[in-house]
Amino acid sequence: MKLDNTYYEKLYAGILGKIIGVYAGRPFEGWINESIVDKFGEINRYVNEQVNHPLIVSDDDITGTFLFTHALADHHYRPDFSSRHIGQSWLDNLIEGKTILWWGGYGQSTEHTAWINLRNGIEAPQSGSIETNGKTVAEQIGAQIFIDGWALINPAMPDKAAYLAAQAAQVSHDGEAVYAAVLLAVMESQAFIESDLQTLIDLGLSYIPTDSKIAEVINAVRRWHVENPHDWNWAFSQLKANYGYDKFNGTCHVVPNHGLIILSLLYGADSFHEAMKIVNTLGWDTDCNAANVGCLNGIRLGLAALDDGFDWRTPVADRILLPSANIQDHIFDAVQEADKLYAIAHQLHNNERLPRRPRFHFTPKGSLQGFSINPDLNYNQNARLSNSEQALRLDFSHLVCGVPLQVSTATHTPLGSKVNESSYHIVGSPTLYPSQVIEATLSGATDCNYARVHFFIETYDSQMGTNRIFSQPFDIDVQPECHKWTLPKLDNVMIASVGLQISNPHSGNDSGHIKLHSLDWHGTPSQTIGIDCNPIHEIWGSSFINTMDTCIKFDNQNIYRLVNNDASRPGVYVYGSNDWQDYTLSIELKPQIKQPFGPIVRYQGLERYYRFELNAQNQLTLIRRDYGNDVVIAAESFHWQPHQSYQFDLSVIGNQFACSINGSTILTATDDAMPENYYSGGVGFYNQLGPVHFTDMTVVAL
Repeated sequence: MKLDNTYYEKLYAGILGKIIGVYAGRPFEGWINESIVDKFGEINRYVNEQVNHPLIVSDDDITGTFLFTHALADHHYRPDFSSRHIGQSWLDNLIEGKTILWWGGYGQSTEHTAWINLRNGIEAPQSGSIETNGKTVAEQIGAQIFIDGWALINPAMPDKAAYLAAQAAQVSHDGEAVYAAVLLAVMESQAFIESDLQTLIDLGLSYIPTDSKIAEVINAVRRWHVENPHDWNWAFSQLKANYGYDKFNGTCHVVPNHGLIILSLLYGADSFHEAMKIVNTLGWDTDCNAANVGCLNGIRLGLAALDDGFDWRTPVADRILLPSANIQDHIFDAVQEADKLYAIAHQLHNNERLPRRPRFHFTPKGSLQGFSINPDLNYNQNARLSNSEQALRLDFSHLVCGVPLQVSTATHTPLGSKVNESSYHIVGSPTLYPSQVIEATLSGATDCNYARVHFFIETYDSQMGTNRIFSQPFDIDVQPECHKWTLPKLDNVMIASVGLQISNPHSGNDSGHIKLHSLDWHGTPSQTIGIDCNPIHEIWGSSFINTMDTCIKFDNQNIYRLVNNDASRPGVYVYGSNDWQDYTLSIELKPQIKQPFGPIVRYQGLERYYRFELNAQNQLTLIRRDYGNDVVIAAESFHWQPHQSYQFDLSVIGNQFACSINGSTILTATDDAMPENYYSGGVGFYNQLGPVHFTDMTVVAL
């Protein structure tokens, strides 16, 4: 299949189907069919509000699916790419107890078990094998819930999808769980060019053992469908009787849930809506199963099928949360994810590097990329958002004098979010920073010359006070035109959202429309940002990638002590974005014991960054951390003692590094072997063991 616009639209539809399935099924995950029907009836809509559950949530099905595929890029598309490298990316992206996985304990959660094995030096695929973990643990559901991304980047390439799916699955699973993952990946890959379900199932079965339990349950479901093709409740009763949870050990076995996926696809036929209703109404692991069904049907049936029967798209507005240790992208959307996977596919198959697209370009029909009208200021009931022309269109009429109309999208965790609602914590720095440059292409027309347009941002401080800051007003032309705004320098705030405001300073009956064709920003910020261990809202603390064990604030002092308890798992405390390139970093640290510590620059993930480390041998070293390997770039003698403060002033320009301590230049170095993706990244500090005092850090763009 050509990697063209047709592929891109199906890719986007598959991503949308995946996240819609998660959001539809998450409020009653793990419920049995009888409880679901008693509470909601058939699930032909979102029911989150009925149980006071947020619609847009952090979830392992979404985060694991879309982050683990990026291991290909992180490992430079190496020809020997395997489960070993995906396992390394697990350690790079996962914050223990917080991100991506269900942290249910060793021998209880399959993924947590595998992660502990990886951390303890058991590399993939042994980390997930039956030999290491036992059959029950290895054959739970997790492999198939993470698998869709490998199919999405291998359209109509079932052999390649099967290989990568197996490699990814074997990081944490084995046996039947791997067969289920491979079969789904093959079906999804071929669904880019084949819509017939029976053909897809036959193809999937050809990739797994004929005597496997997965093949057995699929063949049984197909027989029931032939015997009674209209009664999916009857078919489910057969599935429960023959392959229900009571037939398998463990918390959430793959076989019953895989059988339910096939059942929902067959009885849903060529209706996205019907299949979504069936898979959610019947219960068990609803968000996982609905996600796989949604992804396959999104690819197979196309974007238009998602609008047939219920408006699944508008409430979601493309929004995705991707919290991980890679700092940014925890605030994301389906279009940006499609852009990333599209670029990965081109690099993987064509060795072609695509030019970067704007963050917001609204190319897919109906895409909103998280934008919404601010309800607090929407006195104009006729205002509405739409997208049928590859642009976000805001139509309005009868603007009230002095009352603005605002449309915006989040750049950080929204205030109403439950950051620590589950084991899938919302963690990550903002995507937009002070002193960066915003660029937007806009067009439009109004029937009055008085309408005024501004950019605006909304900011948080550590006590979650909010403030809106506006650009100077500018005019909108009928033809698309680029407008820019350099954000002011703002210390100790985080930017929560960005958008446009339309207002009428005069009385009148203004009406018209504005089209946002694209929006992006660039540049390294200049900002001082500090820790707050006891903020009013947990969003502030969750904005830093923090693997320390304890954080203590000293009474009446702006000093914080961060403690790491395990030298085999060094602590990091970092902030920022992979967009940051050349900058200076100023940070003061005060160690309490003689253990290695020091600033971090060019942070990519827990296993990829540079650090200036003061070690126990009284040296200052520049180290490149690269998936468990510490490469010493340079070293200089420097005598230091615990309980003393050290002011680090660093500069990072290209592959050149310099470090001053307490005003004296100690080390300069050039890394001639710097990997390409280390030319940018966030900042923070490293602490191998024990307590370190820290207050704030200042970044200045160069």
